[in-house]
Amino acid sequence: MPTIRLHDVNIYYESHGSGFPLVLTYGLGGNTCMWAGQVGAFASNYRLIVWDPCGHGKSESPQYPKQYGTQMAAEHLHRLLNHLDIKRAYVGGLSMGGGIAARFAMAHPERVAALLLFDRRRRQGFRGPRW
Repeated sequence: MPTIRLHDVNIYYESHGSGFPLVLTYGLGGNTCMWAGQVGAFASNYRLIVWDPCGHGKSESPQYPKQYGTQMAAEHLHRLLNHLDIKRAYVGGLSMGGGIAARFAMAHPERVAALLLFDRRRRQGFRGPRW
């Protein structure tokens, strides 16, 4: 189980495939399994990185409330990409993960080749794919 130690907590991540990096973060209360339906398709063309921000999924929970939040998660994402030696990537997220991706993009625009923001909200009459 690959992890990186950041701010006294272990952060879980997965790396799939090869190619230009695509990093995805899921929404509040989810985990890396939320991207399971997309892993095969994305990993066939990209190096797909999915991860669990602190307090979610297989990542540890921090002791103090100030160690949570989208700003801290964006910093964790920055350190994770450094750890993986990823200089630039497509960065995206679903719901809260979109907030993390946006904060990361604002803090480190030179590291973001494209910002991808997703929402699970279903509109009446829309019959798109289910996540």
